[in-house]
Amino acid sequence: MELTKNFANEVKRNIIFTNHKKIPKSVDLQFLIDIGLSILGKPLKTFKEYEENVRKEYSFFSQEDYALGRIFVLQKFMNRKNIYSTKFFRDKYESQAQKTLDIL
Repeated sequence: MELTKNFANEVKRNIIFTNHKKIPKSVDLQFLIDIGLSILGKPLKTFKEYEENVRKEYSFFSQEDYALGRIFVLQKFMNRKNIYSTKFFRDKYESQAQKTLDIL
């Protein structure tokens, strides 16, 4: 199967938006990003298990460098008016996600 250049460009654009530097205008991308952020709105025990796995994934960083990186990433979400771009995810997860970030 050969992928088209348009498809490859769309995938690239979607990946770039996962850096959370800005909120995408496309509703499809907003949902994609919100799906990835849904872990913040899960019960705290589930989120902590996720965090442990992320730490394993980035085990090549020192604890200090890792902690600074995580703070930088999570701070982006704390600075937003809403963590989620779509009404569906705001209604379902926003409250718990805000509580999770407040605990951290």
